[in-house]
Parts: sequence; C-alpha cells; structure tokens
Amino acid sequence: MTIACTGLLLGLLSLAPVLPPAVLPSAEPAVPGLAAEDDEQPINTICPVMPDEAADPRFTLRFKGRLIGFCCRFCPDTFREDPRGYMANLPAATPAVAAGGGTAAGDSPAAASGLPADDAGTAAAAADDDDVQALPVWFGRSHVVFVHFPIGLLVAAALAEFFTRRREGVVVNDAAYFCLRLGATFALLVAWTGWSRAEAYPTPLVDELFLHRWIGASTFFLSVTAWVLAARARSTGATPAARTAYRVALALMALATMGAGHFGGVLVHKPGYLFG
Repeated sequence: MTIACTGLLLGLLSLAPVLPPAVLPSAEPAVPGLAAEDDEQPINTICPVMPDEAADPRFTLRFKGRLIGFCCRFCPDTFREDPRGYMANLPAATPAVAAGGGTAAGDSPAAASGLPADDAGTAAAAADDDDVQALPVWFGRSHVVFVHFPIGLLVAAALAEFFTRRREGVVVNDAAYFCLRLGATFALLVAWTGWSRAEAYPTPLVDELFLHRWIGASTFFLSVTAWVLAARARSTGATPAARTAYRVALALMALATMGAGHFGGVLVHKPGYLFG
C-alpha cells in the first residue's frame, strides 16, 4: 500500500511541470487610481528581476507612474520589496524615444530612461554601488566555480566507505578519509560564496533559494562532523559506536549534498528540470 501511494505521488509530481501555468491578472498598481490602459505597454521588454527572461504583458506593476513588465507572477512582488536593486535593469530609452531615433538635444537622463527623475537617479546610484561592490559581487558569483569540486569529493567519500563497510580490519577507509577532509575544506569556501551570492541572487523562487542555502550550509557542518568522528574512529581504542556515528554522519552528509545540489539545479534550470 505504501509503495503504491508513493508511486502515485511521484507520478503526480512528474506531471506538474507539464501542466500549463495559470494565467493570473497583473499585479495591483502601486499608485491607486493609475490603472493600466487597455493598449498601454510596459516600458521594458526584459524582466528587471530576471534579466535573462522576456517580460510578459500579463504580469505588470505600475511603479511611480510607469508600467513595468515582468516574466512571471513572482517577480512583481520581488521588485516591490526592493525596487532600487533592479532599477539599473530597466531600459535606457522608452519605445517612443527609440522610435524617434534617439533622445532630443537637452533631454535629461531621466527623460531618456523613461522614468521620473528620482528613479533615474536611483538607477545611477545603484550602478555606482555595483562598481564599489564589484569584489564582493565577484566573490559571490564564484560560487558556481567551486561548488562541483566538493560535491564530487563528499559523494566519493560516502561511496568509498559504503563499499568497504564490511571489510575486515578497516575502521575508516583511507580513500574516504582523504576525500572527506578535502571535500569539507572546499565546502567551507562553497558555503561562504553561496551564502554571499544568495543575498542578491535575482530569483522569484524564494522558498527554493531558502532551502538551497540552508541545506548547503548543513552539508558543510555535516562534513566537518563526519571528519571529526572519522578521526576519532581511527584513533586507538575507538569503540564500534564511534565508527557507527561516523557512518551515520557520512550518510546524512551525502543526502544533504544531493539535496543542496537539487535545489541549486532548480534555481538555475527552473522547477521541473529533472522530470519535466
């Protein structure tokens, strides 16, 4: 009965990515009384929250008199929480200006941006801040460079220990111990860069980002815990309970590694990437 229920649940989950998304109304205008006209188009064609995605006219938000388009129903709320962080991703010219062949002489930056003067100033200030914070931003983005190395090492440590668990005279597999120490060391760097990147990662998948962040941090702490327990199990006079504790921590670490990797894939490839 349990297996049947589990199979049914997995079947329903695998169908979820192919179901058409619900068509939701546009976000409520930020300024009361300024509802969008029927023929009014957003000032942008690219989502300011997810710059790799095209703006969908179904999902809009009026911000200080201007209609801004987004790629999905989550992005308007994300933008509303911190408009300053996304102003620099809005277009440099409105469709009307672009059709006229550029800005007229004497036009201010605010006119060229299609936003009120204070919004244009906010966008410029955000760009200046990006220059000042270039090093921290680069550090966070380097997460993707380092992340795969400790994943392979930690999973290899768990597999090596699993395949030698019944070998006589082997308390802790040497190969597993080596991979575990090296993987835990790099896991610190990955957790640090990932935590830094998550602070400004542009995604509407807030829950998935939360899970990826905390499961990733838990992976680091479990790897260090397994490292300490392995060292104790290798010491003279270690009890069978110490070896069992090490293997339990190693198994939990492997599961956390795969969980963090899964949600990282969701953030990059969108939900349903695995079975969609």
